[in-house]
Amino acid sequence: GRAGIGPAGATAGPMAGKVVVVTGATSGIGLAAAEALGRLGASLVLVGRDAALAHGAAIRVARATGNPAVRPLVADLASRAHVRALGDELARLPRLDVLVHGAGVWHLRRRETPDGIEETLAVNHLAPFALTARLLPLLRATPGARVIAVSSHAAYGGRVRWDDPGWSRGRYGPYGAYAQTKALNVLFA
Repeated sequence: GRAGIGPAGATAGPMAGKVVVVTGATSGIGLAAAEALGRLGASLVLVGRDAALAHGAAIRVARATGNPAVRPLVADLASRAHVRALGDELARLPRLDVLVHGAGVWHLRRRETPDGIEETLAVNHLAPFALTARLLPLLRATPGARVIAVSSHAAYGGRVRWDDPGWSRGRYGPYGAYAQTKALNVLFA
């Protein structure tokens, strides 16, 4: 495929010929989704922030599914520059049938990204929002394309702090910060 990341040669199955991007694909729900989609024959681009883990996940998914159309791509979703570069790289794909936002973080203490944004908010909500916005032309050009935002039961308890979404004032609440991002995922979807 174009840009050297478009997987080719996917096996047969109901998703054969479809291109799927999965963020957070090195563990948890992202990895499980990648394996399930790989078994269905989708060509996969697996996004992870650690090169070794992303490559390892791609090998694992290809072996577990018998699907050779699995490629790793490295990007740290806590960095606006990485999200922009990822979006630019993915926008060069010939098609994008499914964009799965599986990446997520939860921190016990407030952490800021190099851009000065609370990291839970940056990774769990702002990165998926920005990446989807960048890829909308490609998604719209692909018939039947879908965007999937992985949320959690925490969304039900999430209260969006519209006046302080980055938890910069008062005491940081790890669950509150996480639940807020999961509620934002639902609103985004």
